[in-house]
Order: sequence, then C-alpha cells, then structure tokens
Amino acid sequence: MEPVTRRLVLLILASICGSAGSLWAQEARSLRFEVTAPPGDEWNSMTGRLIIVTAPVSGRQTREPRRRIGSVGLDATPIAAVDVDQLASGQTVVIDEGSATFPFERLSDWPPAEYDVQALLDVSRDIRMLGAPGNWYSQPQRVLVEANRDLVVSLALTEQVPPEQIPADTEYVRYVQLPSERLSRYHVRPVVLRA
Repeated sequence: MEPVTRRLVLLILASICGSAGSLWAQEARSLRFEVTAPPGDEWNSMTGRLIIVTAPVSGRQTREPRRRIGSVGLDATPIAAVDVDQLASGQTVVIDEGSATFPFERLSDWPPAEYDVQALLDVSRDIRMLGAPGNWYSQPQRVLVEANRDLVVSLALTEQVPPEQIPADTEYVRYVQLPSERLSRYHVRPVVLRA
C-alpha cells in the first residue's frame, strides 16, 4: 500500500474511532438508588433482599411497581437488587452498577424513559411472596432517566405490609397454623405450617 493511501486509511479509521468514542461518552450515564431504613423503635435490624422495582410510565401501568414483579416478556418489570444483612434503623443501602439487575445487564443499560420507582425489602423467610406480612416498601416516586445525565434516586422504606390475617372459618373450611417442632429446631427459629 502506498504511503499516501496508508495515511488516508489511518486518518479515516481514527476519525471513525474518535466519533464512536465521543458518542459512547455522550450516551454513558450513571444510575444509582439510595434506600434508607426508617428511624425509630418499630424497626429491628433487618436481613433480606432489597429490590428496586421500576415501571415505565404509561396509562395502563399501576403506580405501585412492586405489584408488577413477576411479569416477563416484552413488558418485564426492570428490577435491581442486593442482599442486606442486619440493616439498622436510619442506615442507607446503595444499589448501583454492581447490583444484580433484570432484564438488563446493568443499571446503565436501562432505556431512557420516565419511570415509577419503588423500593421493597423482602424479609419474610417463610411466606415467599413480595406482599408477605412484615415486608417494607417505599412510596412510589416518578423519575426521568435521560441518556446523558447521571441520576441518584433517594427512597425511604416508610410502609410495612400489615401482619397476617387468617380468613374466618366457614362451614366447610377451617384455616390453621401449626408450629413445626422439627423445622423450628432445624432453622433455629419458630416455623409455622399453614393449612
């Protein structure tokens, strides 16, 4: 290849790489959630899974994204999560690029859009439902995720799912809770079976 042609090819490659790098820098952004446990005596140190649930804003979505967890396919609810151990009253937990996310690989991959955002702390070890008694959650917050702007979203765990209410007995159905001696001994905590 002649020197002039080689220089021209190198110049074109440098130009393309420079443009791509500039475009990447323009699109790169940081998305971060800071979730705070409530102060006060009602909060005991909690261990569980802290989940950020988001739902793109549209006319058909609920304002409480936590109620959409489990949807899959094209309208899967974007979530991010971390495990927390002995989360103390007033302590803040950060969910960022190092957190587990779904359906996107990283928080920075979430498409620019307006979202309703909610935090949920799943602390129930026996009832494997996100609406289980004792779980904590935040009020929903509307945020705008933009392509080239860093965003920090602060959420507070202020609400708690009320204690379990056993349905009243009927003529043919009776609901019971039975303490399990063996499971309680194995897990080193009280375990109740429901039937």
